[in-house]
Amino acid sequence: MIDEQIRQAGWQADSKLMTYAKGERPEHGKNKAIAEWQISKNRADYVLFVGLMPIAIIEAKKQNKDVSGKITQAERYASGFEMDDTMLPAWSYPQQELAQTSPWQNSQTSFSVPFVYSTNGRPYFEQQEEQSGIWFRDVRKPSNIKRALQQFHSPEGLLNLLTQDNEQSNAKLLAEPLAHLGLRDYQQQAIKHIENALSCEQLANEIDPNGEEKTLIFCVTDRHADMVKRLLDEAFVNLYGDDYHEESVRKITGQSNKQDELIRLYKNEKFPSIAITVDLLTTGIDVPAICHLVFLRRVKSRILYEQMKGRATRRCDDIGKTVFKIYDPVDLCASLQAVDTMTPLVKNPNISLAQLVDEFMSLPVLANNNSSQNPSVDAQTIDEQTNLESAEQTAILDTHAKEVLDQISQKLMRVLIKANKKAEKNQKVKEKLTELQSSWGVEPTKLHQELYSKGMAYAKEFLTAHTRLVTEIAELQFLVGTGKNPIIYTGDDEFLKRVQTTDDTANSQNIDDYLEILMHLLDSN
Repeated sequence: MIDEQIRQAGWQADSKLMTYAKGERPEHGKNKAIAEWQISKNRADYVLFVGLMPIAIIEAKKQNKDVSGKITQAERYASGFEMDDTMLPAWSYPQQELAQTSPWQNSQTSFSVPFVYSTNGRPYFEQQEEQSGIWFRDVRKPSNIKRALQQFHSPEGLLNLLTQDNEQSNAKLLAEPLAHLGLRDYQQQAIKHIENALSCEQLANEIDPNGEEKTLIFCVTDRHADMVKRLLDEAFVNLYGDDYHEESVRKITGQSNKQDELIRLYKNEKFPSIAITVDLLTTGIDVPAICHLVFLRRVKSRILYEQMKGRATRRCDDIGKTVFKIYDPVDLCASLQAVDTMTPLVKNPNISLAQLVDEFMSLPVLANNNSSQNPSVDAQTIDEQTNLESAEQTAILDTHAKEVLDQISQKLMRVLIKANKKAEKNQKVKEKLTELQSSWGVEPTKLHQELYSKGMAYAKEFLTAHTRLVTEIAELQFLVGTGKNPIIYTGDDEFLKRVQTTDDTANSQNIDDYLEILMHLLDSN
């Protein structure tokens, strides 16, 4: 069946006779699909040759296997394919606009073959796209995403793709409607609600696929995971364009090829930063950088639910992690709230740094804490301690002061580590950090450790000596820019013109006219 689909697209194909083992090789002037091509210790199901040029690799599966998530296997073959002296490299094909002298490099991987397919022989299903039988991806750019096709490309079709940039193809792909799971109407509406609420534009706006914070998404089934992968790819391409790396999002389920390798990359490398799973990663994985959990499935087991949440509870000072976020469009948290034994440690995460510093400075620093080199502070703490009514009250105040100091340290860590990353490309932020280091006498990214490790007496001395700390952090945040404190225009306003309306002009112009004028002024300034 797959042979016939390939032949219909204009290729010579016979998986029993035209095999690598039987001596089939590319020939000038012939368009061949050579089966079982040897690549290292593995065999690619088909390699498509236009004359002497290897142009695509096809990964074939049985018809009862969904193949949307299998295209990564073809990508590995496209990366591992070895050229010989008789072949024409696709990357140097002279007619293409982006001809180059070496294989295409995408972050951690290079590709010798530009196009990949996965197939199981099924037809195309418009309303159940994840079940479609042919999936395709152009691997020349990391922002290119996979998509379902109705048929294989012809040799001329692949040459056309090779000889032009693919911006128009991406734009056309982004215009395609969202797919459903092929369920009943009310089930389709529920899935669409989840998609609209979270996994498409909403989630793409919340999570940075190129950042250091990891994301873990829990889906219902393997097919559901394939759908979420596709929707996220489309949303991220729409938002980031060519800055998006397709390898930043990976499905890691029991059906994934090379599961252990995918898990290793997720734990130790920058990409993937977003893992989509069903239940493979609920336990037994330790990734402290997980900062975002997304629940797209419901579970009834409290133990499983807490295991899922437990993936994000590890502290990660390397990236300034102080909290983790849960995105829950299926209302899983509410459904298990009555039996949930995991409660947040921070009662009010919205309290400001200024409030925390004021509260900490108002608390007595007790004698059982780390001692200070300042005798006046020690004397003060002794006097204050004598006024405590009981040892129990002393312990309560001591614990509370430590909790407040911990929250101060966490907030400082998050801001300063983020600023340090921003300083790599922002000279003003870099200069500000140098200024703060000179003032504080400690590297800014180490300040939180300095305060917390040396104890409350030292922290109180430091905050007393650096009364502008809160202001300095606010100034730094302004330079870095955040969602709550964006970088805004700080120049002087300029008067452009004044329009006076009369009764006649007011009647001739409605609110839409004024809005159009306002939008024009905003766009042009």
